[in-house]
Amino acid sequence: MRSSKKAIAVTAGLLAVLLVLSLFLSGQSVHVSTLEASGQAGRSDLLIVGASQAECAFVPAVLDEELGCVSCNLAISAMTNDDKYLILEGELARNPVQTVVIEVSYNAMARSNKNDLADGNYAVYDQLSSARDRWDYLIHHTPFDNWLYVYAKDMVSGLRSMLSMPENTARVENRGYIAWEPRDYTLSPEDAARQHQSLVYSTGDYLDSTIEGMDQIVSLCKSYGARVIVAVVPISDGFLWRYQGMDQFRQWLKAFCEERQIECYDFNLHRQRYALFSDAVSYGSSEDHMSETGARAFSDLFARTIDAPDRDAQFYGSYEELLEDSPYRPQ
Repeated sequence: MRSSKKAIAVTAGLLAVLLVLSLFLSGQSVHVSTLEASGQAGRSDLLIVGASQAECAFVPAVLDEELGCVSCNLAISAMTNDDKYLILEGELARNPVQTVVIEVSYNAMARSNKNDLADGNYAVYDQLSSARDRWDYLIHHTPFDNWLYVYAKDMVSGLRSMLSMPENTARVENRGYIAWEPRDYTLSPEDAARQHQSLVYSTGDYLDSTIEGMDQIVSLCKSYGARVIVAVVPISDGFLWRYQGMDQFRQWLKAFCEERQIECYDFNLHRQRYALFSDAVSYGSSEDHMSETGARAFSDLFARTIDAPDRDAQFYGSYEELLEDSPYRPQ
């Protein structure tokens, strides 16, 4: 009995010490938005929101040079619509935003707010500078299963801050953009022949709650008088070569944007894609995430396209038409 009580007392003592230590270390963490850290808070007039595909595709330095704007990439890997709204709401209120670019990937509408990845939760949590906002996000926007991860990472961040070991310097310097080294995803002729349309794409698993979240983001942007541009970032030729049914995604997105009277550009379908992007060098961490080489070419193309008088004519009419010109189609 005594040993049992002693064990309980020791355990309680250790938990108390851990709690005090964690509170101290989390208090040392420097939580600051990308805009604040890069000195752009209150100045940015073009904001990008999205998930990992946007995070590694939109290069603010290129956009600024081409468009004469002050841009920031607010996209975060695994970011849900709930997260996008939360971050965007704060930045719209304190920046002279004229344009918001909303990146939408082929699988974005199938992602539930309840299925947040822990890394994505912490990345959003780390963007919130006030303790009140962080606790509100933890309680109301973070799945309970991810709490321990977020809090533990906050402790590590606090320790690094106390030891003057800064984190995310590249993200800050690039105003949210994350660069990846190129990897070669080129399909061999044999693989191209074997994999052609071996997978079927469907919008059947799109979630009403996620679509509603997208709708709320659009309404938020419009309430500030911002120009809203929905953009699809290019993915590899090989990835598209494998799928049949991608026109379901094109048709759904077109209908969504037309109904809300916002601009929509699917850069998978841009007529220059085969000339500008190569499976050998344009993709990085995976074949649906751009490398730095691809991102710089894409950011330049995006900037040149959105205000071009003939922009609608610059796109293929369908994925079926696009694949007719695929480099993987036998000659």
